[in-house]
Amino acid sequence: MKKLLFTDLDGTLLDLETYSCELVRGSVHRLKSAGASIIFCSSKTSAEQEYYLKALEIDEPVIVENGSGIILPGNSDLNMSNKKQMHEHQMVALGKSRDGVLPPLRKA
Repeated sequence: MKKLLFTDLDGTLLDLETYSCELVRGSVHRLKSAGASIIFCSSKTSAEQEYYLKALEIDEPVIVENGSGIILPGNSDLNMSNKKQMHEHQMVALGKSRDGVLPPLRKA
């Protein structure tokens, strides 16, 4: 059975004052060695989360911007029509773009 750990970043994997992930590096390594997948679920943007994926050597999907999208590892074979390449990863948008949201709001 696959072990999944869903975690926020702020105050869990990141120091609240410095945003450093150094203090959890050993714990992340032990979890990965035990076969666990660490999946970020955060309000942070894809660019911010890509930084921490690289820093902690994690190659797993992450949930970005409070669920508005999912970043998949670059080698993911998940077949989704709304998947687009983004840096080394692939992005699946779950919400509407800003341009798709603002016009209806302006009419209200």
